[in-house]
Amino acid sequence: MKALLAGFVCLCAAAVSPAALIFGNGMADTSQPDAWGIAASRLADDFSLGGPATLSAIRFWMVSVDGGFAGTLSYAVYQDAAGALGSVVGSGTVNVSPVFLNQIPQFVQRYYQVDFNLPAPLALGAGTYWLELHNGSDLMNSSSAQVLWGVVAGDPPGNAKLGISAQLPSINTFDALAFQLYSADTASVPEPSSLGICGIGLVPLGLFRRASL
Repeated sequence: MKALLAGFVCLCAAAVSPAALIFGNGMADTSQPDAWGIAASRLADDFSLGGPATLSAIRFWMVSVDGGFAGTLSYAVYQDAAGALGSVVGSGTVNVSPVFLNQIPQFVQRYYQVDFNLPAPLALGAGTYWLELHNGSDLMNSSSAQVLWGVVAGDPPGNAKLGISAQLPSINTFDALAFQLYSADTASVPEPSSLGICGIGLVPLGLFRRASL
């Protein structure tokens, strides 16, 4: 029985072993259209690392009207320069498949969770950086699409910056944007269903977790 229990625990651990979270800025409240646009404008938020880390994957929450998102995102990571976006550490373009979460009550906007892996992981040292996300294949591109980056649930104060049209983000929004950074592929991040399955499996073994439209 001990061998069976040990085997199950190892299997369960392997099934839910998460990619290492190197920074978490919070999750979005998917019942509220509280978000900032990343199509007609540019948007970035800061993050800090206490030590060296490799950034390999990003998760964020997106609000979109059906047909407004083209399936392509541009991203960039910048060094912090006294509270502003400094030199670029890394950037790229990725194709993503957003996961639908829900339609916001009384609105046509829908919330999605977006996970993507960086084509080339970034080795970052301790310090403060900025993450920019933008709809489309070019950070400088501006469109009328309603694609937005969700604000952290509870609307806590933050340092997110907005750039009008093609301008580098520099206008303070005083909001915190919802995103998480990982050191490995987001595919290895456990979903609630996986955690539930392991919890159920242990039971028998016990007997012998700003709208800008």
